[in-house]
Amino acid sequence: MKPTICGGLIATVFAFTSSLAADGPGPAGWTKSAYGIYSHTESGVTCPPRIGVYTLGQVDGPANPNFLGTCHYSDAEDRRGLIHVRRYMRGVGDTPVAIGNDQMLMEGTQNKDAPQGAKTAGTYRGGPGPNIGGEPTRILVQTTVKNGLLVDCVEWQKNSTPSLVRIGVAPFSQHCSELLGPGK
Repeated sequence: MKPTICGGLIATVFAFTSSLAADGPGPAGWTKSAYGIYSHTESGVTCPPRIGVYTLGQVDGPANPNFLGTCHYSDAEDRRGLIHVRRYMRGVGDTPVAIGNDQMLMEGTQNKDAPQGAKTAGTYRGGPGPNIGGEPTRILVQTTVKNGLLVDCVEWQKNSTPSLVRIGVAPFSQHCSELLGPGK
């Protein structure tokens, strides 16, 4: 079966609590190696100190029933990158598109644009995001499954900030998806 990707829009980003600066020990559910790499025990997701031009700033532990943790990254131009680890909860998500994408990944519902029998390996959604410093932003969320948990790679930046692709640098979403590798 050929993997497919589907898309949609997002208008909000998730709120989190229970965070630690990246120089402290790992929060609940996370371990930190001697090399500064945080690993989420249940999912196997790793958050290294650097991803491309992005530096890890903090790691959050569990928040809400379905959020198991988040790694927060940023670069010198105030671009943001997030890695969310989530437990699937049917019907729960920040937008109807997010809910549908999660359902497609976790329950195997068919993407109407995919060939019959195709299996969805990942989803994406993008659009306007929450303001950064009072400025409008754009956001891209790629979601995959790792060890039965949903993992979001979130790339978020001000509209006024040049896209990394335009200046020949790989964006956070590309580095993040390479870091996660194939899912399920």
